[in-house]
Formats: sequence, C-alpha cells, structure tokens
Amino acid sequence: MMRRKSMVLLAALTAFCTSWGLAAPVPANADTWHQSTRLTNRRSGLEVSVISAGCRDMACLNGRGLRLESGAGSIFALVDVPGGSEIRWSHDKCLDAAGFGTTNGTPVILWDCTGTTNQLWEIQGFYGPGADLGSVLLVNKLSGKCLDARNPSFPTPPPPMAVLQIWDCVKKPKDPWIVNQAWEFHF
Repeated sequence: MMRRKSMVLLAALTAFCTSWGLAAPVPANADTWHQSTRLTNRRSGLEVSVISAGCRDMACLNGRGLRLESGAGSIFALVDVPGGSEIRWSHDKCLDAAGFGTTNGTPVILWDCTGTTNQLWEIQGFYGPGADLGSVLLVNKLSGKCLDARNPSFPTPPPPMAVLQIWDCVKKPKDPWIVNQAWEFHF
C-alpha cells in the first residue's frame, strides 16, 4: 500500500514538474542513497541547517537541533523505508522528534537513524494558492504534527536562526501558519 501511495505521489509530482518545464523527480528506492537535496522554508527562502558548532565527530551530533539559515543549508536525502520516509543527513543521521515527543513545540533534532516512528515523515503535497503552489507539508508519523519553524516574527515568514519543531498541521491553504510549515526540496 505504501509503495502504491509513493508511486501515485511520484506520478503526480512528475506531471506537475513536466508541466512547468522542470526535471522530473528521481524515484525513491530504499536500497540506495537518494538524490541530494536542500530543504527550504517556502515563504522565507531560508534553508534547513544542522547546528553543529563545536562538534568534532559524528557522535557529537546526536541531539543537535536544526535551524533556518540563508545560503548555508545542509544536504539531506529522502529515503523510503517501511512506514514512511526518513530525512537523512550524512547517511546515518535522521530528523527526529526529540524524545518521542508528540506535543506542539517538541524540537526536531538529529539522531542516529533507527527507523522508529519519531523519525518517519509523510510528505504531503500542498497545492495552495500563489506562493505555496508546489509546497509540501512534512508530517511526523508518530505525532501526526508537521515540521514547523519556530517563528517569533509571525505572521511574517520565519527569520534566520529559527529552530525547527513539530506543531499542529495547517488545515487549509489560507491558514496564516502556513508560513512556518510550507517546505520545498531542491534536488
């Protein structure tokens, strides 16, 4: 069933991309490292970056947060796994809802990929009007909440250094909170 949903999403995304003259996406395969991508907040244009200052080895990165920065984004990969998709950094670190948290404001951190539901994400196409056309929502499989940029500047788009968290997903295209939850991948 999951493979069928992935194929339907891929077909829809391919049709959308080709209608706009863009390159079609590469199909996901759980046995391979996917095409590298940057993850960007659609409204601010800022890229997701790992807060890695002071780390000298990979083990140090467990528990590190993620934030938005201008032009300094980290490279991620999408990997289909049973039950959802992992968003991986450096092959073995995944975006993780900290401590299996399910409440609004739970930080999104890096952690060793374990395949647990707090590291699985569902990519939902969000075909809102105008600026959000082609954006995606990233829904955490454990909590059902969306990847969100903490935004003290709301209703304007999230500022540089905004940290990532999970929060109730927007329900409709005109919901003002979309500024914090509309994402795009740059393959």
